[in-house]
Amino acid sequence: MKRLWWALRERGVAVPVLTSAALLVFTLVVHAVLVPQLQAELQALRARPPSARSVLAPPQPGPAEQLHTFYRHFESSDSLAAQLKTLYRVANEHHIAMPQGEYRLLPSRDTTLRQYQITLPIQGSYPAVRRFVGAVLQQVPVAALDQVTFERRNVGDVNVQARVQITLFLPAT
Repeated sequence: MKRLWWALRERGVAVPVLTSAALLVFTLVVHAVLVPQLQAELQALRARPPSARSVLAPPQPGPAEQLHTFYRHFESSDSLAAQLKTLYRVANEHHIAMPQGEYRLLPSRDTTLRQYQITLPIQGSYPAVRRFVGAVLQQVPVAALDQVTFERRNVGDVNVQARVQITLFLPAT
């Protein structure tokens, strides 16, 4: 055995061979210890009754239930006047000037929701306009941003002219 050791050592093969042998022994021990335990746990999980499995994966609601949950979100929303009040309060907080807007109720075949489209020409610094739009979307949960356009008359102007189009989705009453 010593002769074999010296022969391997002289050829520079001893360290890789010993490392490989140690890893092989370690792998066999881990396999012999862990695999039976994991197989026993798997058998126990498979043997559970279906009611215990349903706790692990609750049933998903169907499309009709999902749609009902979606519409229920809008039932709890405030009135149009309250939503507009929030919109103007956010504009004042962000120092946004809104001289005059265009407001219209869109015709809809959906009898559950009404769409109220608001187009606002606003003036302010670019960062203020972006913060305003973000704050509206956070504070008015029934609002959807349709379009934003920016225009700067001159390169040196601090303020931009923006046109923001927002749709409010309100329950039909």
